[in-house]
Parts: sequence; C-alpha cells; structure tokens
Amino acid sequence: PAMDSSEWHLLIVHGSERCAASMVQHGRRASLRALAACGHAWPRSGPGLQDTLPAANLLPVAEARSLRERFDGVFAFSIVDVAGERVAIGSDVLGTFHLYWRVFDDGVAVSSSSRFLASITRTDLDPIGVQEFVSSGTPNEDRSLWQGVQKLRGSQILLIDRNGRTALEPHRPLLSLLHEPVRGLEASVAELHRAIGSVLSRLTTSGRPIVDVTGGNDSRALAAAMVA
Repeated sequence: PAMDSSEWHLLIVHGSERCAASMVQHGRRASLRALAACGHAWPRSGPGLQDTLPAANLLPVAEARSLRERFDGVFAFSIVDVAGERVAIGSDVLGTFHLYWRVFDDGVAVSSSSRFLASITRTDLDPIGVQEFVSSGTPNEDRSLWQGVQKLRGSQILLIDRNGRTALEPHRPLLSLLHEPVRGLEASVAELHRAIGSVLSRLTTSGRPIVDVTGGNDSRALAAAMVA
C-alpha cells in the first residue's frame, strides 16, 4: 500500500469493492480505525464480524486476538489503525482461510491468492513448496508455491507499519484445549453430539456459509447429521 501522514490506501484483493470503500470511510469517521473482513464467521457472542466496531482502547494485535477467539468459521480480517500507523492481519484460528503475503521495495501486499502475489513482479517457483504440494497437496509451514511469497499461518497475526516493516505475533488459543483432562468414551460422545448440534444450528441460521469438508471422521459425522 502507498501511505502518507494523512491517509492509508488499502487494497483488499479478496472481497468486494464496497467492502474496501466502506472500510476506508468508516476509518475516517471512527477515530481513524477500521475493520474489514472476508469469508464467513459466526460469533460466540455479540455482533457479527461485519458489524463489529474497532475498539479504540485496544492495540491492533490485542484486538486481532480478541476477534480470533470470539469467532468461529472460515474468514480473514484486517484492522487498520491510521493514528498508530499500523495494520494487523489475520485469519480464523485454524488458518482455514488461506492468506499469503509478500514484501516489495515500496510496501507489503496481502492476498488470498499466492499466484496473484507472484504475478505482481516475476518470481520463481519454490522447489520445496512444489515438492510438498505434489506429495501432500499443500506446502507446509509458511511456504507457498512461490519464492518470496509466504503463507500466514493460523497461529500467527501479521503486523505491518507505515514503513513496510513486518512482524509476526504468535497466537495459539487452541493450545489451552490440550491441557483439559482426558474424557471417557461416554463423555466424549456427549461432547461430540453437543458440538455437531452447535455447528448445525449455526449452519441453518447463518445464510450460505463456507464449510471445509475434508472427508475425515468429523466431516462425515457433520454430513450425516445434515442429511438426517
């Protein structure tokens, strides 16, 4: 993005022009802070992602952590803090909505398409990323198919300042679930039933959602519940 002391010019590659325009206008009205989002998200409580107002008392990274912990779904977002001259960018906590970023001489570009970022200026294929894609279907860690194009992992929040400096903030809220006590079979079945019921409730009351059905046991259980 091109930036000066009074205005941020932000291009949302994935999303609608209306989303980009309303984000900039909203930022100017609301103490120069704005939130833009793409994808489909369900709030655990409070307003939806598109209706969430930026919190003036939170730093962008703290606000990003709060959003990721409050919403389920497949989504990406950016929080623009013009006064603080920085942007926080992230996705859902599982990283199901893929985001990629690339550093240029005059700024940083973020997109849901690694191919788009690779096409801005010529870059070569990443041999390790290609090998992993051919063998497993996806490049691992922060790699993509292209050299210089990095994938934003689900455990990270990307921070960008007005000078194009970047930083990756760790955020792993799902790790706390690993420390829960081990449940017996009966309790696990009851928890699975509760979780599927919660998912079905959100799917039937949230318009046309995006669902990542991979064919594993949980996806099969969800598909069976929807058919039933």
